[in-house]
Amino acid sequence: MIGHSGYFGISVLNEHQQEISNLFTGFGKCIQDRFSVIDTFTMESGVPLIKGGVSHLDCRVYDRCELPNSVVFIGEVVAGDFNEKSSPLLYFNRDYAELCQPLKSETDAGT
Repeated sequence: MIGHSGYFGISVLNEHQQEISNLFTGFGKCIQDRFSVIDTFTMESGVPLIKGGVSHLDCRVYDRCELPNSVVFIGEVVAGDFNEKSSPLLYFNRDYAELCQPLKSETDAGT
């Protein structure tokens, strides 16, 4: 689909979207059209992006690298957003993890 359309999107899920992550990784229910059961939106290119994420990148294919068993697409970001009030969903060592928040310094505590 990426090669045909020339566009792709990246959604960085927030820490509360583990169920959506499981849906796309195969740990959840087996659904043919995964995008039909989640809330999405579009930016400039019209590719679906997952609502509620920490960040979204709408990309145009800049180049592609053919490998023996796969294709790597290099993208140029044409639109994007970022929600600094959310924490990302992290997957590490076959499990979900939390991002440690830094301690506030004395100068930060007064602001």
